Amino acid sequence: MKRKPLLVSIFVLMVGAVAFAVLARNSGKGHSQAASIAGASGATRNTKVVAYYFRGTTRCYTCRKIEGLSHDVVTSEFGPQLKTDQLEWQSVDVEQPGNEHLFDDYKLITWSLVLVTYKNGKQTEYRNLTDVWTLVNNESAFRSYVKSGMQAALERVQ
Repeated sequence: MKRKPLLVSIFVLMVGAVAFAVLARNSGKGHSQAASIAGASGATRNTKVVAYYFRGTTRCYTCRKIEGLSHDVVTSEFGPQLKTDQLEWQSVDVEQPGNEHLFDDYKLITWSLVLVTYKNGKQTEYRNLTDVWTLVNNESAFRSYVKSGMQAALERVQ
């Protein structure tokens, strides 16, 4: 009977590996075809990067850790850009009514950190930082990955 837990564990790991493979494949740049949530709120009157943490209503430990580490990188490494509105942080519950389109807009498979570039109030591109899931247990690598993604996005709006 000890084989049953082992088989269940292997199955869960395989499902996770497939999900990560799909995420990695869909993580490139793209353009949203639906109205952005920032645009709808009037938050993108200028040129900026918005770091969205797209999440669900119910969140596991890992989801909360990814959000917390990502938010910490944004606030600790990019304070001047936050103060001048070149950079904005938003945590968005994609399960709330009206947010369903975000799965298609940003090709989300699961909760994720997505950097969206706006120029003159219009979305020009986005990058889904899917490796946050594989780096979540290596804080140094996680921070470096998020920081370099943010820096690259900010360079594109200058």
